[in-house]
Amino acid sequence: MARSDLTYGDVTGEYLALRNDAAVVRGMHEALTVRGSDAVSFLNGILTQDVEGLQVGAVARSMLLTTRGKVRALLWLLRGDDEVILIADQGTGTAVAEDLARFKIRVDVQIDDPVPVVEVWGPNATQGFADAPDDGWVRTAGGVVARVPLPGVPRFMLTGDVDVGGLRSAGLVAATAVRVEAGEPLTLQLLQEKFEAAISTRRRWSTKPALTRNPSPTRRAATSARKSSQGSNTGVMSTGCCEASPWARTCFPRKVRR
Repeated sequence: MARSDLTYGDVTGEYLALRNDAAVVRGMHEALTVRGSDAVSFLNGILTQDVEGLQVGAVARSMLLTTRGKVRALLWLLRGDDEVILIADQGTGTAVAEDLARFKIRVDVQIDDPVPVVEVWGPNATQGFADAPDDGWVRTAGGVVARVPLPGVPRFMLTGDVDVGGLRSAGLVAATAVRVEAGEPLTLQLLQEKFEAAISTRRRWSTKPALTRNPSPTRRAATSARKSSQGSNTGVMSTGCCEASPWARTCFPRKVRR
C-alpha cells in the first residue's frame, strides 16, 4: 500500500470532507467483470446471493465461500444482463477470479482481470461527476458508475475513465474511520467470527439434550408441541441466525427466507 493512500496530509480535513462535503477515495476496492450468456446462472450457483432474482441494474451484497463454508471474499455485486461486476476489497480480486475459474466448466463465461475502483463519498458526491444514478448502477461512455450503500454517507464506485472533477482526495485512514462508523465489515476474519458466533448461538438455542431414551407420552407430546412452535431448523442458516447477524439478511437471501 502506497504511503499516499493512507493520508494526504490532513486526516481531520479528509474525514470532514467525506462526512460533510465530498472526497475521492482510492485503493480500497477493485472490480472484476464476469461476462457471457451463462454469467448470471454461473454465479447464482456459486455466490451466496440470489443473483437470478435480482433485477438488472441492481446492487447487492454477496459472499464467496469455500467448500467448508468459510468466507473467502466479501463482495458487492452489480447485476447486469449478460454480465455481473464483482467489487472486492483491494488485493482480493485476483483470488476471487482464480476461485471462480475453478468452476468454469462448459459454460459461456469470461472472467476479466481486476481493475482499480475510484470512489466518491459524501453528501455532495454527485457534484463531482455526471451520470450519477439515483439507485443501482449504470454503464456510461467512460465506465461504470454504481451507487453502493453505506449507512449515513452517499457512496459511488467508479471504474474506467470517469471524470471526478476537482474533488479533493481522502486517504484510507479517514475513509476507514467513516466505514467503521457505518458498521461495514472491514476484515474477513471479523466477518467469519460474527457468522460462526451467530450459528453457534442458534445451535445452542435449538439443541436440547435427551433426558431419557423412552420418554413418557406426556414428555413426547410436550416435545412435539415445542418443535411445532419453533418451526424447522434445517438448512445452512435459519431466521434465528439471521437475527443474530444482520448481514445474513443481505448476503444469504436464499438460505434465510424460506
